[in-house]
Amino acid sequence: MHDYVIWVREVPGVSRAWAWDAWHGPGTVGLAWLYDDRENIVPTREDLKTMEQYLFCHKHPATGVMVGKPGGIEVWPVQVRLKKVSISIRLTPDSLANRSAVRANLTALQKTLAPGQTLPVSSLRTAIGMTSGITDYFLNIGEDTTSDVDELITIGEVTWLTA
Repeated sequence: MHDYVIWVREVPGVSRAWAWDAWHGPGTVGLAWLYDDRENIVPTREDLKTMEQYLFCHKHPATGVMVGKPGGIEVWPVQVRLKKVSISIRLTPDSLANRSAVRANLTALQKTLAPGQTLPVSSLRTAIGMTSGITDYFLNIGEDTTSDVDELITIGEVTWLTA
């Protein structure tokens, strides 16, 4: 599985990748990847074609030796569905700098998540509470957010509440 993740990450623009063994039974691999530097981070049809060709056979970047998926393995691209979680936050003290810092922490947090993973409310609280300068906050979410195996939790709209 590790080789597939490495190979996918070698393709320009790919920022995150995941692989699952026996996705549709023996001899199959489920493969998902994203492009975080794009507005729409999910692969396009053209991206799927490019990836299929790359996985079939490509030069190893360090050795120049041709490598690729072994015969008999069927790779299934997993189209990740984004599950946006919108939240409301009130910061103390409230400032544009604090809002920006909290948003950066939330973005960093979402990049640690994998498809099918749960977003614990404690992780959201940590991302907000560890922001330098924040002395208190209110967060409107009180429960963990779950996702299906092909869903990836992302932070959607943040509503900034004022006192």
